[in-house]
Amino acid sequence: MGVSARVSGEHGELRRPSIGFAAICLGYFAIILDGSVLNVAVPAIRADLHASIAGAQWVLNAYTLTLAGLLLTAGALGDRIGLRRIFLFGVSVASRCSRPRSSRIARARWP
Repeated sequence: MGVSARVSGEHGELRRPSIGFAAICLGYFAIILDGSVLNVAVPAIRADLHASIAGAQWVLNAYTLTLAGLLLTAGALGDRIGLRRIFLFGVSVASRCSRPRSSRIARARWP
């Protein structure tokens, strides 16, 4: 028996599970990409902060612990007020925060 393209929701509306799956994959891709970019940026972080390898590792650890804490908090809030709301809120905050920062970095590095 095949999987239906549409599943009936709580209030009778039709939902497409593939859209939700694509959103989850996109969010996971963003987390993996963010971690990869941070690991690639370790030499630049060391140079900008005049830090040793241990100092750069502290930066990576601080980022990882902060991300883990925020993910746990978002999971608990998702259980209380809804996973969809929390996911959309997280995506909107991340997109608002990363866009201006990346343009400022680009202007600072390449005049």
